[in-house]
Amino acid sequence: MILIETEEDIRRSQLFTDSINSIWHGELNGRRTPALLYYKTVEPGRFEYIHIGWSKETERIERSALAKLEKLTADDGLRNGGSQSYGYWLGPAWGEMRQFHEDMSKAHDIHRKSLDTAVKILRDAIARIEATIDPDFPPIGELYFDLARIYFEHSLFEEHDAAYEKGLSYKWNNLETRPEFFGHGVAEKLKTLAHIYLDRDQITPALGVYARLKQARIIVPAAVAEVMHEDWNKLAEFYERHGNIDEAIACYRS
Repeated sequence: MILIETEEDIRRSQLFTDSINSIWHGELNGRRTPALLYYKTVEPGRFEYIHIGWSKETERIERSALAKLEKLTADDGLRNGGSQSYGYWLGPAWGEMRQFHEDMSKAHDIHRKSLDTAVKILRDAIARIEATIDPDFPPIGELYFDLARIYFEHSLFEEHDAAYEKGLSYKWNNLETRPEFFGHGVAEKLKTLAHIYLDRDQITPALGVYARLKQARIIVPAAVAEVMHEDWNKLAEFYERHGNIDEAIACYRS
């Protein structure tokens, strides 16, 4: 257990606990995060992404994780911080994260009245983040997915597909560098896109998405298996109908 001796210890302990218990907007399918994901401000607009290992099993690991947190927060202090989606944010990083959510909310609120205004809000936010922030910054993909949702609601399917694919490209970068945290989210996004294509009877792009799911399965087999346990059979049936027995067998075995 963590020794609590001073008011500062209490604040740091609460920071640590809140961060551990924060839920990432479905990235782990609503489950609690297994580690603290912390963004330290390197300079305005740029953040260092740090994974601090966490376990409730041993005192040694718990103490080590808290020590790392204390070291990381020494420069920024515990001011102007908050636990929101992808970890705990301090100083300028916290302001950036709040702006990110404000931009998404504004776009959602206005898109039925003015599509152009909503698109501009999200495009401006994306341009600002792409110009000033590490390209692996996880929330940037969510801005593209929000843009895709708005396009979809207005039946702008080509624009939807382009925005969705761009969001997936960011998610895939996260998958390759941090598979333990982003595997489930990437699998869900790929499955959703495959269903969109199938609903439109666009078989070729749907099969392309399933091919990417097979690639993801090499990196995160458990996450893809959880998300795709029924879809492989659906894809197998499709292959059977079109006489591709080898592919059908491979899907059934999945």
